[in-house]
Amino acid sequence: ECEYNGYQYSMEWYFMEMLRNGPQYLARSPEEAEFIYFPHCVSQLYFALRENYNYTHWQAIERAELGYLVPILRWAHRSPVHQKYQGRNFWTVFSMDLGRQDFPRSAVWLENWSVGSLTG
Repeated sequence: ECEYNGYQYSMEWYFMEMLRNGPQYLARSPEEAEFIYFPHCVSQLYFALRENYNYTHWQAIERAELGYLVPILRWAHRSPVHQKYQGRNFWTVFSMDLGRQDFPRSAVWLENWSVGSLTG
């Protein structure tokens, strides 16, 4: 579960909260949904790794990707709702300072998805 970490670093949390508190945005089931929002907390994990282990930017990116983001993206790709449209109906967001370009090992898993971030 993501936690609020200040506006700039909480976009992932914000979208989960908006959907959780806005039932008008939710479908009755994943099979009925036009779009699937994929929640994650990779930015929060990245910043925790930097702070707690004094990792460099790229060390924290690698650990956050290989230990968290890539495994959950693989899981999503195996889901029936993902396979139905090869992920073209999936979307996610990254925090303001981190975008798709910051996670090179995850890029292949996000190819067909819509990804929102201020950095790309």
